[in-house]
Amino acid sequence: MSVDKILNEAAKLYVERNAVYGDNYVRVGKALKALFPHGVELHSVEDHTRFQIFNLIIVKLSRYAVNWYEGHQDSIHDALVYSAILEAIDEEKKEAEMNFTKAKTNSVKEFRGG
Repeated sequence: MSVDKILNEAAKLYVERNAVYGDNYVRVGKALKALFPHGVELHSVEDHTRFQIFNLIIVKLSRYAVNWYEGHQDSIHDALVYSAILEAIDEEKKEAEMNFTKAKTNSVKEFRGG
C-alpha cells in the first residue's frame, strides 16, 4: 500500500472515530489532572506499566461517558478487562513484596543463628 493511501485511510478512520468519541484526549487529560492534582511520579517499569493500564481505563470510561445515553459496550468491556489486568498487577506486586519481606526476615534469622 502506498503512503498516500495509508494516510487517506488513517484520515477516514480519524473522522469516523472522532464522530463517536470527539476530542476524547482533552477529556482524558482533564480527568488525569483531577485524579492526580499534584502529578504522579513514575520510576520503575512496573510504575509505568500500572499507570499505562490505569490510563487505558480512564480512556475507556471517558469514551463510555461520551456515549452515555446509548451506552458503548466495547468501551465498558475494555475498561473491565483493563481493571482486571491492573488488579492482577497489584496482586503480583503485593506477593513479591511479601516474599521479599519473608526472605529478608529469614536471612536475618539465619545471620543471628536462629
